[in-house]
Amino acid sequence: MNYSDHTRSKALPILGVLIFLLVIASCNSGRKQENKVQYDFSNAVYPSVIIPVSDTATNYVQFFLKGSEIPLLLFRKPDSNGIRYSPAFPLEQGNSYEIVTRPNGGEKSVKSYVPALPLSPSPVKMVSYPITDQIPANVLQFHLTFSKAMMQDLAAYEKISLVNQEGEEVERPWRHKSDWSFDGKHLAIMIHPANVKRGIGHTNSVFEIGKTYQIRLDRKLVALDGSVANPQVVKEFVVVENDYNVPQLLSASIEAEVNGVDLVFDDAMDYGTLRNGVVVKDAKGRPIPTQLQVKSDYTYRLLFSADHKTPATLEIDPVVSDLAFNSLTRTFEVSNSEEIASEFVLRLPVQPDEK
Repeated sequence: MNYSDHTRSKALPILGVLIFLLVIASCNSGRKQENKVQYDFSNAVYPSVIIPVSDTATNYVQFFLKGSEIPLLLFRKPDSNGIRYSPAFPLEQGNSYEIVTRPNGGEKSVKSYVPALPLSPSPVKMVSYPITDQIPANVLQFHLTFSKAMMQDLAAYEKISLVNQEGEEVERPWRHKSDWSFDGKHLAIMIHPANVKRGIGHTNSVFEIGKTYQIRLDRKLVALDGSVANPQVVKEFVVVENDYNVPQLLSASIEAEVNGVDLVFDDAMDYGTLRNGVVVKDAKGRPIPTQLQVKSDYTYRLLFSADHKTPATLEIDPVVSDLAFNSLTRTFEVSNSEEIASEFVLRLPVQPDEK
């Protein structure tokens, strides 16, 4: 064996050891990267901390308002990179918070965080229903829709007042409940039933027939992005006689050019019950997403996707009611001794536009 061969034979084992050590170091580096705590601040008011699954036994996450010793309530859910922890309620923009973790079971790590204020949030737009300015004295609900998802303030009814034409605020008109839709874009406020239904011991009538009233938002409602619906007059209307009649569906006509169906009733209908009680289904009975438009006091349009070319069915549930909550099958005020009409679902064939 010559000298070069001898040298090569000694170098090969050393080279192998070096490669092995490099592989181990690379693996350890990868593990450290995998075990690294991740922060997600893409949603300013719902920041997240992601803990690797392998580290959940020795790590913990806590959120604090700076200066407070009481941790905020957190939700956790699986994430592709581990377990994601987020505040159960939105953080208030402009406040200072501290996020405490303990990576790999070591020393506590404290990260300061201030939710950024929106640069220039557009104001929240509101639309109120019903749109008619002639409201029966026994109306039960009013509806507000918002252009953005709102923080679902459970005491929103306390920020809304009913004012008569003398400028006097009506005392305690609302049922103490703020009924928000799941997406936070629809709020229903209800006149307390004891003020509109006869025979259940009410002591106060909210409305006087022939008088004008305003519904006012007195304090701002806040959207999830920090923008606000500012105080304003929401609706002005004149109160007319009580309505004790069952509404009738006069027609359901297909509007092929817009892929929709127009429903015409003989009375103004409650927006919320129409929104929840009218469903378009495809030939296999599957609900088709729709959008409700109020065309006039008595005409309502359901728009659905042009992708649905198969014949469908329009189902109108008996929950659909007029402003006094007289439904398609019975009046709102029915005593136990009176015969109640059998409940039904009205099914109408619908053929979307074949373009």
